[in-house]
Amino acid sequence: MKKNEKIMIGILVLILLVMIGILILNKVTINKQDIWIDKDNPVSSHEIDNSDSEPKELGRIIKVNGILYYDTGEKSTALRCGMMDGNITKVVNETKIPEDNGEANFEGAEGYQYGRENTIEVPIDGEWVIFKAKEYSFCGVIKQVEQNLFFVEPDESEEIRKSADLIMVGKLKLDTNVKFEVGERVKITYDGDVMETYPVQIKAIKYENIENKDFTIKVYDKSPEEYNTVHKILDKDETDKYDYSIYAYKVSVNIVINGEEMSLRNALLENKITMEEIIEKANKDLPNTDTYKDGGSKEYHYQLYTIIKLNKIITGWENTNKDVYIGMPDLSINDLEL
Repeated sequence: MKKNEKIMIGILVLILLVMIGILILNKVTINKQDIWIDKDNPVSSHEIDNSDSEPKELGRIIKVNGILYYDTGEKSTALRCGMMDGNITKVVNETKIPEDNGEANFEGAEGYQYGRENTIEVPIDGEWVIFKAKEYSFCGVIKQVEQNLFFVEPDESEEIRKSADLIMVGKLKLDTNVKFEVGERVKITYDGDVMETYPVQIKAIKYENIENKDFTIKVYDKSPEEYNTVHKILDKDETDKYDYSIYAYKVSVNIVINGEEMSLRNALLENKITMEEIIEKANKDLPNTDTYKDGGSKEYHYQLYTIIKLNKIITGWENTNKDVYIGMPDLSINDLEL
């Protein structure tokens, strides 16, 4: 075979391989959505079609009085009467989460009895199976509102924040005190499924307004004999709500909530207030606060005290100091040994 003929055959084979590749790519279905977020411009959004996505294994679920109960796999041997507290009125597909009260996503259950500690007990195949309530929820601030949906920025302490800093929520046809206004604080309860888009999407079960608390920070000057220069109010390892620690600098810190004064530590541990609520109020009280170029740290200087919220990058984007310091009015980042 001549050299020119070999070259021509090689070219034809190459063209054939390219055409086969194009045909294969054309058969691949890519589920796209045209949702985008630009912090300087409005959000453009459309309903996303997830019909091509594979159904997730949800397990057995029953909905009772607006609460989803999940099969624990545990059996109950408690003595009981024969009367049911409620009936299963409808069975939906096993890949679906029940939407209405009395619905289950599996066959074989006709009713249930209430158990202990947020459980119901269901007779299935001659055994009483324990189902336990799960509540997936988070608190945050509404950032944008559209006709049939709105966008919420979760508080920093919320677990869902690890998935995304913006959550898209569809409006439900419910009686609710939520006004759907930008800046409103809300608590969102959802079915536990987080769709990995941007913004991520959830299916809400309910939502409610979180009333802004009436609170005031009070600091008390302490002598070096009573306190070290820096006193830890709350360590991040003491609770799973914060990925940073909170300190007092040369002071002790109390908070007055709706007229009741207590230590800031106790208020945080008892969930009477969150650090996010305190910082959010500082942003509203002092909107012109400068941001440091260290990653976004801020100093909030009040007449009687200062709050420093660090966002200081140490070594790379994955290592950031987010601690909070509270001290006297003249406290600055330069005073901290960071």
